[in-house]
Amino acid sequence: MAEARQNGQNEHRPNEHRPRMIAIVECFDQIIDNMHRANRILGSMMLDIEKAADWATKTRDGLIQTIEERGGDVAQAVEGQMRDFIGDKKYQQPQTTEGQ
Repeated sequence: MAEARQNGQNEHRPNEHRPRMIAIVECFDQIIDNMHRANRILGSMMLDIEKAADWATKTRDGLIQTIEERGGDVAQAVEGQMRDFIGDKKYQQPQTTEGQ
């Protein structure tokens, strides 16, 4: 038996011989590692969402600029597209609030 331990065959003890506090600490280590991994993934997703929002903003601004450069009314063009999409009978012109 002593010879088997020297060769490294019985290095791992069964879990029943480990102190419970060590098992608990190891579980917390796994939890912490998983939370850090999730944080990195979510951070990457947030950057992707910010890039998409920037792209949408630039695209919208470019469309508005194109309409204005050609002498069109942006509000009228958008309302016309909404009216076409929804239908004349269901479309209600948005109410403007003061300060806009």
